[in-house]
Amino acid sequence: MQRSGPLPASPDEYVQSIGGWQRDRVEMLRAIARRVGEAEETVKWGHLVYLANGPAYLIRADEE
Repeated sequence: MQRSGPLPASPDEYVQSIGGWQRDRVEMLRAIARRVGEAEETVKWGHLVYLANGPAYLIRADEE
């Protein structure tokens, strides 16, 4: 998903920066990611990234 302005500095800012069905899906995936394992949640490359001994998975909100 293309954003205007600065990249989000935190996972919460990332979620706040999107809307519509994309936000619903990101919130759902984020809740799952937080329940599974002990990964560190951060924003890298403009997306939500979960780290566990290196990048483990990424959540990215696209336009479609």
